[in-house]
Amino acid sequence: LTPPNPKCYVCSPKPEVSLACNLKQLTLKDLNSALKDGLNMQAPDATIEGKGVVVLSSEPGETDHNNDKTLEEIGLNDGCALLVDDFLQNYEVRVRLQQEIEEKTWRLITDSDKPPAPIEKPTNGSEAGPSKEPKPGPSKPKEDSDSDMEIIEEDGDEPVPKPSKRRRIEATDEVVDIS
Repeated sequence: LTPPNPKCYVCSPKPEVSLACNLKQLTLKDLNSALKDGLNMQAPDATIEGKGVVVLSSEPGETDHNNDKTLEEIGLNDGCALLVDDFLQNYEVRVRLQQEIEEKTWRLITDSDKPPAPIEKPTNGSEAGPSKEPKPGPSKPKEDSDSDMEIIEEDGDEPVPKPSKRRRIEATDEVVDIS
């Protein structure tokens, strides 16, 4: 099996993602939508990391009175980390807020959003870089040769007798005293 990608916000041991947004405009209702649409959560619960203050709850009516307040109004600022949990999917992720004034709505930023490092071409004329053929993994199995398969052919037309399911006990003249 291919090991989990440590930069993936789903399979890493401590998943983390950044949410770029304008904290002065994004409401708690928008944050709920961002978690559901961006991270595919079903019933997100969010608490402020280190404080344990519940910001967003999947329980009906628990945080609904704050839905129209902006993130800044409820005390969230640039760099603030939220621990977001979706108990329906048994999934937890750390969401770090990033203030971006020009941002109209929100966008998620992961490590995979960073541009890859440029690939240097060697001077000997051969091509460098990754091959276009995908590596073996969960969606592409390793090629396996059939050399480990052995074909056994039977000689003649005589049917091979099937062994009985019970072992036969050989009769002996020996008497065993069990008294």
